[in-house]
Amino acid sequence: MRRLLLGHALMSFVFGTVIIAVTINGVAGLIQ
Repeated sequence: MRRLLLGHALMSFVFGTVIIAVTINGVAGLIQ
């Protein structure tokens, strides 16, 4: 159960990081 929770937290962290990276890239592209 703990491993499943850890895996879910890791996936959420990676997913959130990707969304933030894409958002920053999009904003930077609009600014330039």
